[in-house]
Amino acid sequence: MRLLSMPAATNGAFSFAGRDVYDVEPERIPNLYHGQPVRLYGRYRKGGDITVTLTADIQGRTVSQPFTMSFPTRDDDNP
Repeated sequence: MRLLSMPAATNGAFSFAGRDVYDVEPERIPNLYHGQPVRLYGRYRKGGDITVTLTADIQGRTVSQPFTMSFPTRDDDNP
């Protein structure tokens, strides 16, 4: 019941620093519930390290969590 009655995070948004990222879907992140995965799709122009920051409201306060990802320069399995 907790899963459906109260979101764990609201007003979520991702930001990207260090690379040109575009065509990101979904544009707005829906409310997130406990145990719910987040799937984000998009395109980028160059491979390399990027800092991705998730910002959301959790229990009435805004929280930001940055993390580093490495985008491949070329991925033959995903043209």
